[in-house]
Amino acid sequence: MARIRFLKGDRVRCLQTVSRLDVDLPYFLSDLSLPVAGRIYTVREVVETPSHGEGLRFLELQNRTYAHDEVGEEEPCFSPDMFELVIEGRSPTPR
Repeated sequence: MARIRFLKGDRVRCLQTVSRLDVDLPYFLSDLSLPVAGRIYTVREVVETPSHGEGLRFLELQNRTYAHDEVGEEEPCFSPDMFELVIEGRSPTPR
């Protein structure tokens, strides 16, 4: 089964609350506004990260930027694997 690629403006439901982060990241969980399991968010940006592939940012969650070794100053993003598409008038077919 192909994975759904999310687009800016998509509405997604969080499937799991973040419980830990990669130890190499320049921030702690307590520093961030995090998605919560069961809540619905609107994709603000889909970004490509050098270490983890695609990442999502949301209209409802905004965090400050942090200095990363590989990409410079960036706002944290979240794995698409943590979300499912909320169907609102379009088919959930892979893109």
